[in-house]
Amino acid sequence: MIKINRSKLIPKVLVGLAVLTTILGLTTTARAGAPPFIWEYFQYNVISLGVDIEIPQDEPCLWGVAGACTEEEIETRFFPKPPFKHRLFIDGEEIPLRRFVFYDEEGYVFGIPETKWYCFYQVFEAGYFDLGEHEVIHEAWVQKPYAGSETYGWRIFVNYEGPEYLYGPIGVQHSLTYTLTVI
Repeated sequence: MIKINRSKLIPKVLVGLAVLTTILGLTTTARAGAPPFIWEYFQYNVISLGVDIEIPQDEPCLWGVAGACTEEEIETRFFPKPPFKHRLFIDGEEIPLRRFVFYDEEGYVFGIPETKWYCFYQVFEAGYFDLGEHEVIHEAWVQKPYAGSETYGWRIFVNYEGPEYLYGPIGVQHSLTYTLTVI
């Protein structure tokens, strides 16, 4: 008869359950869709249009950007490979951005099925900004397929091959600067 040492078995079972739970959690999160709270923010003033904009001080606002790509676009280098990140600076101060990724299996957002969306956003409550003008700088960063000189290969996105109407002029860094006026 085989004797089982229970003092060694219980930690192994617990570690195995933790790993299994983590794997299941990651796979279901990737295809879960947009978080339900995000749609309520669309009633806020949007300040991420890349053009000079004016908003009232006593109302909340939303800064957000989303990019979508299919696996085919990444394989053909029509779109850069993930990971992506966006950096937002307001009056020289970097604003931490929230993010989520969702897979639009049915193509509900823009009618393109099997599209993966990378969304970055920040919500500013009413009264966050002082009255007057604020400089807003938005930078899009990529890591692959081109290595950059920054830590871990991050660099500002430069359109090398994609169409200009989607990714901007060929050879120009993707960085937008505009003015936010709070009244």
